Amino acid sequence: MKGWKFLHRQGAEIVSGLGQAGIRTVWQVGEWQAVAPPTKACAGLNCSKHPSQAIQYVKGDVLAEVEYDGTVIDDGDKLTCERMRILEIYAWGAEESVMLAEIAAGMAYAADAAYAAAYAANVAANAAADAANVAANAAADAADAADAAADAARREMHEAISDEVLLVLTGLFNPRTPLHPNFKTGGGMNE
Repeated sequence: MKGWKFLHRQGAEIVSGLGQAGIRTVWQVGEWQAVAPPTKACAGLNCSKHPSQAIQYVKGDVLAEVEYDGTVIDDGDKLTCERMRILEIYAWGAEESVMLAEIAAGMAYAADAAYAAAYAANVAANAAADAANVAANAAADAADAADAAADAARREMHEAISDEVLLVLTGLFNPRTPLHPNFKTGGGMNE
């Protein structure tokens, strides 16, 4: 399975665990890290399903696409894993954070517009139910469908934000400096 993790650059090393007392992990692209199988959330190697979730936990200067396996505890927006390795890394700075914020704001606006339209449909459906008892069952079904559409629009917003971020990173992203001697300048991806 694949996920996302923010890390820190310290000299030539890519590390995690700087905020935890005594725990510092040095990462190498392609090398597996392993811990005892986790028994609770946050007690293992952590990542998220989407970059927009991962940035909530670590404000690093490296975004890593990771692969994980073994025992996994899914805590919604954070995964705690037994084994993990870095597949790709990308430089991350203020410019990328601003892009993420702009994409999120645009997607939130679109989701709010979809929610407003669904809410208006819900109001209209409820008015129709009040006006005619004969049409009450059909109007209630329309109201339920409008509510479901509004909920779906909000759920899809989070995934769409992550999809947009991935397009920016993989299609337009051009790091300013190489992160590791094995990285080509300009692509940001491991050869």
